[in-house]
Amino acid sequence: MKNIPFFPQYETKLCCEDTLRITWFETAFSQSIYSYEDCVNGSNACTLIVVITAAKCHQNNIEIGGPEKPTSPKLILALAHGMLLGNSIHEDLKAQKVLSNINLTVPQAIKYSKDIVDGLKEWKSELHQMSLQNSLFKNLRRQWKKWVQRCLHKNKCYVDLYVVLICDFRSVLFVFNKAHDTVTMIDSHRHMLDKGAIIATVDRIRLKAMCQWFENLILKCYNSFPQVYELSYLYFREHINITKILINLPKPTPMSGISSVKNYLQEIDSESIVYDPETNEYYVLINIEQNEADEPSPTINELTNNSNDETESDINFLAVSSITESS
Repeated sequence: MKNIPFFPQYETKLCCEDTLRITWFETAFSQSIYSYEDCVNGSNACTLIVVITAAKCHQNNIEIGGPEKPTSPKLILALAHGMLLGNSIHEDLKAQKVLSNINLTVPQAIKYSKDIVDGLKEWKSELHQMSLQNSLFKNLRRQWKKWVQRCLHKNKCYVDLYVVLICDFRSVLFVFNKAHDTVTMIDSHRHMLDKGAIIATVDRIRLKAMCQWFENLILKCYNSFPQVYELSYLYFREHINITKILINLPKPTPMSGISSVKNYLQEIDSESIVYDPETNEYYVLINIEQNEADEPSPTINELTNNSNDETESDINFLAVSSITESS
């Protein structure tokens, strides 16, 4: 990888009652300008850029702190490399005349990025024929919950989820970062006359505020009010399997409330619960790691069925994937 042309200047501010951190970059740090190649007539490489940026975040194990933290230089470099590589690949594809449409789909972007995004897989893709302003938050939250449940069901550790939003021929990236339970929006496009790319971060529980802010942003910058949009959900398949060896651990106290669940799970992993205040649900994450190359992890049913000491109520408790606290 060549050296980057320059590290961009930027300014950061907090909004939405200090729950949303917004980092604006100089105009030269945007996909139409920041490039090794001469992007004649601008750049249409945004889908390539977002998948490559996701790969750089994953490969460098970038943790994205909450809005009270400064924007990570590693994250800025990931976007810089995403723009440089994405634009370079797109220019090559145009020169080779292999594109039927100048705007790539997500599967095409993954295909043409080749080894740069090794391991990146599309979990789901949804086309929504509805107003983005009235539905983006609900759709993102709904699929994030399904993603966590899927990881649990597959005996896999919950890992970062990367979501590509495509609307009005522009692609932006949402990163659901496990380490700090944050959501970050990364947009490589130029915004208005004096703003370049943008990175914005919230705690996941404030996702609704981010979606509302983003909806206002594209309306202000592009007069965009999308009635059709696509959400593509991506992950890196080097999941870490989870062996749920619960039969060797102390049994939980009687289920008198969520506090007993918390106390029990703290004996396994202090970060085993993800809380969703919108639904008042606790997602249970048990992190006993095993490499993919190892023997497949036994399921929770296999483990409990092999134990003569477990009671039926214990098995039901151990197999639960989400718990709702009683009012």
